[in-house]
This record gives sequence, C-alpha cells and structure tokens, in this order.
Amino acid sequence: WDLFFKKEIDLLTVPKPFIPKLYDSKGELTSELKKSGVELKHFPTLANRWLAFNMRDPLVGKNENLRRAIAYAIDYEKYIQVLSQNTNLRANSILVPGISGYLPAKEFRFKYDPELAKEYLKKAGFKPGNMPTITYSTRGNQGVNTLEAEYIKSQLEAIGLKVEIQILSFAEFLTKGRAGELMFFTDNWLFDYPDGENILQLLVSTNFPGINKSAYSNPKVDELYEKLKETTSMDQRDRIVQEMEEIVFEDLPWLPMMYESSFVLIYPEIKNFRKSSIIRNYVKYLKIED
Repeated sequence: WDLFFKKEIDLLTVPKPFIPKLYDSKGELTSELKKSGVELKHFPTLANRWLAFNMRDPLVGKNENLRRAIAYAIDYEKYIQVLSQNTNLRANSILVPGISGYLPAKEFRFKYDPELAKEYLKKAGFKPGNMPTITYSTRGNQGVNTLEAEYIKSQLEAIGLKVEIQILSFAEFLTKGRAGELMFFTDNWLFDYPDGENILQLLVSTNFPGINKSAYSNPKVDELYEKLKETTSMDQRDRIVQEMEEIVFEDLPWLPMMYESSFVLIYPEIKNFRKSSIIRNYVKYLKIED
C-alpha cells in the first residue's frame, strides 16, 4: 500500500483489510485517492465461498435438521457487509457468474430466519439447556479469518448453539480438511477453468480423502459427474450441473455464502490492464504511456 503511493509499484491488488481505505463515509473515493490521480478498477473473480459440514461427523454430518438450523441462523447480508464491506455478492449457487449453467435469477432456498432455525433445532432433537457444541475451524489465521469465525459464532449462539473456534493456519486447514478431521468450516474455490465440472469435483465421493473436505457421498451425484465428463453438448452439461446442484442443496453438505471480487489500484499511464482470475499472463500486454 505504501509502496504504491510512493509510485514504486504501478498497480496493486488491494488486500481485503485495506478495502475500507478506498471509500469515505459517503461511499465516494477518498480524498487521498482523488489527489493521487489513480484509477480504481473492480473485477469479479471466479471464486465462491461457502460454509461446509463434514458429512462423516457424528454431530453435524448425521443430522440434516441441525444443518438446516444453521442454514437459517445466518444473516447473509450482514455477513457480506462484515466480510467485504458490501463489495461482494450474495451467493445463490455452487456455480459463479460467468460459468455456463449459472442461473442469475435462481433464488437460494435458505434465508435468515432465526425462529425457523430454532424450529429445526427442535426437529434435530435439541432444546434449551441441552444444546450441542459445534467446532468451527478457520481457513487461515489472518484477521479476516478470525473476524469471520467470530461472526459465525455470534449467529449460531443467538439460536442457542454452543460454538468453539479452532484457529488454523491455511496449511493446517488443508491438511486437516483433506484428512476429514474438521467438523464445520469455511471453504473457498477459485476456478481453474471456467466450467462447473471444476468445482463439482469437490463433491465426488472418490475425492475423499482429498479435495472433498466435506466427505460428501451421494451415488447419484457421482453418476452425474461421470456423465458430465463425457458430455460435450453445452445445453446438456448445463442441465446435468443444475441437477447435481439440486441434489447437493437437498443433502446440504455446503452452504454457499458469497461471490468474491477484486479491487485494483492502477496509475493512469498503465494501459491494457484487465484482471483475470484464470489467465495470469496479462503482464506481457501492459503498456506504459508517458
């Protein structure tokens, strides 16, 4: 951040903790940015963030009503405000905007409803004075991870659940997650290529242990995934992906939270810059104009 404003570097992808420094209380660019003459560019990224349950865990994995209680216990709009200062979008799908098969008008079935969450807790077999303890594990040990953990904890405790936070480094998170040693956690996926197949592989049973950190297993999803890999018609692929998604939402190993985005500060003499989360060779296209 300091090096950028000293003009020692020409463009900067803004770290999340610095996003509040971009705007003033009126939602306009700060006077510092205006005086510097820099440009602020906002790009969507092919990245989805979700809450995940370990489906082999005897508490959350084996009790669908408990998972549904958690799904209705979270204020998603406030989550986006707390985590991104309202710069990200509410997720309504496993897919992300820009991926074939994504339906922008799709209404996500879970909404913030604390009273309904409490009803599902009763259906799950719990009542006041006899509430289970949920262990939430972070996806890293930076400030944003702690902030997210505290927010999730406050939402679940508001309906009576007890929550313990396990702070993990990203390396620890990957090791424990891929071994199936986490109960409840946030996960994220930055698409390697723009196709739904790329993220749905995380829900295939043969990928546990491994990238299927939820240890999710549904024979129909496995069958559809194999069919997806062999299908070339885009219309058919879209239908397969959407069918898989509906099965996953019914089983609820994942709870989509938000689509992430990226802010870039750039000096006006830098031309031809366009950020992509997939294509990384953009530097060769950059041009400096005096």
